Amino acid sequence: MQRCKRLASWTVVTLLIASTRVQADSILDAANCVLENNLSIKNAELSVRSTEYDSASTRGGLLPSLSLSANTTYNRSVTEQNPDDDVKNGYNSYGYSLSLSQALFDPQTYFKYRNSRKNVDIEELKLLQRTQSVLSELAIAYLQYLKFSSQRSSTIIEQESATQRLKQVSRNIELGNTPANEIYEVRSQALKIEQSLLGINDSIEASVIDIHKLTYQRVIPTYDVPTEFHPSHIEEPIRAELNNALTLQNFDILIAELQFEKSRLDIRESQSAFAPTISASASYSHNDSNNATDVAPPKTGRSETMNYSLNLSLPLIQGGVNYAGYQKSAVDYDIAKQSLQETVFTNSNDLATSINSINQLADSSPLLRDIVRANYSSFQGISRAYSLGTRTLTDVLAAETKLFGSVRDYNDNIYDYQIAQIRLATLLGEFDLDQLIALHQQMQPITEKRSIVDAFAEE
Repeated sequence: MQRCKRLASWTVVTLLIASTRVQADSILDAANCVLENNLSIKNAELSVRSTEYDSASTRGGLLPSLSLSANTTYNRSVTEQNPDDDVKNGYNSYGYSLSLSQALFDPQTYFKYRNSRKNVDIEELKLLQRTQSVLSELAIAYLQYLKFSSQRSSTIIEQESATQRLKQVSRNIELGNTPANEIYEVRSQALKIEQSLLGINDSIEASVIDIHKLTYQRVIPTYDVPTEFHPSHIEEPIRAELNNALTLQNFDILIAELQFEKSRLDIRESQSAFAPTISASASYSHNDSNNATDVAPPKTGRSETMNYSLNLSLPLIQGGVNYAGYQKSAVDYDIAKQSLQETVFTNSNDLATSINSINQLADSSPLLRDIVRANYSSFQGISRAYSLGTRTLTDVLAAETKLFGSVRDYNDNIYDYQIAQIRLATLLGEFDLDQLIALHQQMQPITEKRSIVDAFAEE
C-alpha cells in the first residue's frame, strides 16, 4: 500500500509540474525533462510490467484450464472385386472434445507464484529508487553548475581587478613612480587567475554534460540559491529520528528485506518439490464416423464419451535434482540474510557520515561569513594605505587573494550544504518532486543574485 501511495505521489506531482508555469531551465523544468525522457526510468517501468506478466503467467498454473479440440478426416477407399464391380467409398469423419482440469494441491506452483509477487514488489521499489536517484543526480548536477558558476563570477571579478592592477603598475613604471620588477609579481598573479578560470570553465561544462545525460536536453540553470542563506544544524534528537526513518524508508534496505523474504519463499518452493500434487479433470468427446458402408441398424456411427479423473503425482527419485535445489536455496537464504545485515550496516554508517558532514557545513557557514567580512575590511584598509604609500603592492595583492578565496569558500560551503542535504534525503528515501519544488521555491533568478562582497559594501 505504501508503494502504491508513493507511485501515485510521483504521478500527481508530475502533473503539477506540467501544469505549473516555471522559468525555462529552472530545476523543475529540468526535472520534467527527466521524467519525460530519461531511459533508465523508462527501463525500470518496463521491468515492473515484465514481472507483472511473469507473475500472471505463474498464477495460471493455479487456475482452471479449459481446452477444446476438434478434428475432421476425409476417407476414400476402393475395394477391388472380380467379376463384380469395384466398391468405392468416400466419407468425412469428424469429432470434437472438451476438457477441464484444475490443480487441487500444487504447493510448488503456489510458492512460485508468491515468489513472483515478491519480484513485482522488488521491481516497484527499484523503479522508485531509480526515479529518486535520477532526480537526486539532477539536483546535485544543477547545484554543481551553480557552485562553479559562483566560483567563475568571483574569479572574473578578481581577474578584472588583477588586469586593472597590471595596467596601473605598467603606467606607474612608465612614469618612473614604481620599480620595474614589480610588474612580474602582478603579471604572475593575473596569469594564475586566468589559469584558474580555465579550470572552472571546464567544470561548468562538465556539469552541463551531467545534466544533459539525465535530461537528454541541454539545460543551462537560470535560478540560484540566495546569498543570505543560513544552514541549520541537525540536533541529537533529530539524529535518532533519522536513524529510525532509515530502516523504514531507505530503498537499499527495503529491497534487501524483500530479497530476504523472497529467499525464504525459495526454500519453501524447493521443499515443495518433494510434496505430492493432486489435480482433477473432466472431459467430454463426440465422434461421428459418417461411414455409410459401415453403419447398419442399430449402429449410427456416432459415439460420446465422458471421463472424470482424480490424479495424484508423488516424486520419488529425481536424480538428486530436488535435493540440490533445496540445498542451493538454503545457501541463498544465508547470502540474502548477510546481505541485508551488510546493507543496514553500510547505510547506517553513511547516515552518520552524512549528518556529520551537514553539521560541519552548517557550523562553518557563519565562520566563513565572518572571514569574508574580515578580509573585505582588511582589503579596503590595505588598498587605502597603498594609495597613501604606507603599504606595498604585494600587500594589496595578498589581501585581494585572501578576500576572493574566502568568498569562494563561503559560497562553496552553501552549495556543499545543499548537496549534502539532497544526499541525506536520498539516503532516507525521501527525495522526491516535492523536495525539488521546495528547493526551487528557495531559489531566485541568477540575474537578481548579488555577491556577498556587495552586501558588505552596502552595510
